[in-house]
Amino acid sequence: MKPPITAAKLRGALSDTRRSGRLRNPDPMPVVLLALAADAAVSAAAHDSLVDRSPRTDRRVAELTDALAGVPSAVAAALANPRALAWSFYHPAIASKVARASAAGIHLRCQRAFQEGRGMRPQAPTRALTQAIERLDRGYVDRLRALRRSTMARKFDAPLALAAELTADAHRELAPLCKRAGRAAGSEDDRAAEVALGASDLARRHAALVAGAILIDKRLRDRRRAKPTADAARRASKLRRTPLNPNSARKTLRSSDRNKRLALVAQLGKVDFIERPRKPYSDAQIDGVGELRVPHKNMRRVGVAQGSWVVAAGRVKTTGGERILEVEFEGPGQHTREYFEDYVIDLGRPAYDLYPDVLRMTWDFPDPGFKGQGADLISRISYEAGD
Repeated sequence: MKPPITAAKLRGALSDTRRSGRLRNPDPMPVVLLALAADAAVSAAAHDSLVDRSPRTDRRVAELTDALAGVPSAVAAALANPRALAWSFYHPAIASKVARASAAGIHLRCQRAFQEGRGMRPQAPTRALTQAIERLDRGYVDRLRALRRSTMARKFDAPLALAAELTADAHRELAPLCKRAGRAAGSEDDRAAEVALGASDLARRHAALVAGAILIDKRLRDRRRAKPTADAARRASKLRRTPLNPNSARKTLRSSDRNKRLALVAQLGKVDFIERPRKPYSDAQIDGVGELRVPHKNMRRVGVAQGSWVVAAGRVKTTGGERILEVEFEGPGQHTREYFEDYVIDLGRPAYDLYPDVLRMTWDFPDPGFKGQGADLISRISYEAGD
């Protein structure tokens, strides 16, 4: 099947969009055409990563991912032209496509880098790697704080510029870090889970923040939505929460934990989906610990597979002497009035969903040997294979 979009066409759309921002009378159509082209590129790349891993397809996905890195900066350049304020073409649906394409590009780049590392000889994580993750996390928090300030001040253009900077940093710095984390994830070191989960979560949060910033920028351009958006940012006075920290999670389950709520970090065995009439579920064995179970949901559909590192929160149950952690559900919408990050993440859905299936669980990027590894991205951007 011929791909619906090529990297060359996407690069051409990027060039036309940047050029429009320098014109005395800018043409709005390049932004619209870029959004449509980028959206088609994401659909093609997500589909290919789900069903086909041939070298030719792999090169096509890599080229599309490279081109997607320039989407937010091109749109920012076009909209920075004062005459662009009169555009009615920059509709919320167009902004949503720009947000989805930008976030998906980050996710694809970092997942592919992580998987490249997993394919290399395992290497124990170094102190330099953990420090690099901490440094980039601090940078993420700084950008989150800056986004809140510009939102409260109703400064459109600033969130879009921030999204462009964050995207460039993710492709330039975060992707190589994910490659190192992927290599460490396959090691026997006690810190393997920490770096695998930390890098994967940080990459996805960058994608979610970029999507949210682009959509906040669009809301601030709308006179009817600018004040409610600024008020929401002001009301969410706390910046972020860290509910699933692998460093503070348990590594074992005890019989005395029955009916207790706790967080567990573990590497999963085979993941199965048990179909039954009233309460289907997916489960995975954890060697020497017990079982992880997700009621009503199929973990494989969101990219969780055998060998995945996970940190999950739920209630401990016992059945036939076996200890089971039943994962609970919680979406970001429950905390949007209190935490600004949750407000941004909730606003960014469905352009990019940080919490697919609203599971109280996070996991590292899927192993390159996992068939259907594109599910991790597809579950977050509301695409189905074949779209």
